[in-house]
Amino acid sequence: MSTEQERSTSTASTESQLKPVWGRVPGAGERRPTREEAIAKAGATLAVSDLACAQMTPREQAEAAWTPTSQYSVDELEDRIRARRGLPPLNRDKDEP
Repeated sequence: MSTEQERSTSTASTESQLKPVWGRVPGAGERRPTREEAIAKAGATLAVSDLACAQMTPREQAEAAWTPTSQYSVDELEDRIRARRGLPPLNRDKDEP
């Protein structure tokens, strides 16, 4: 085995012993995650988010999504969520308080 191959093998085994960290600069004993680790973590996060949203009613999801700077009202968000779920929009009388 050449010296270059030994260095490559040594570096790979050292990196596998380091703990991957997200969202901050790695410290001692840590490293940035690999592309594959980052994709796997993102997939797991999205799966948890999808599960949480699936367990909410359209109204609960709209209320959780709404912010004061949103271009849509909570009612409009609810109707958009209902449409994405294949449900009809709610009939709201605009004149009632």
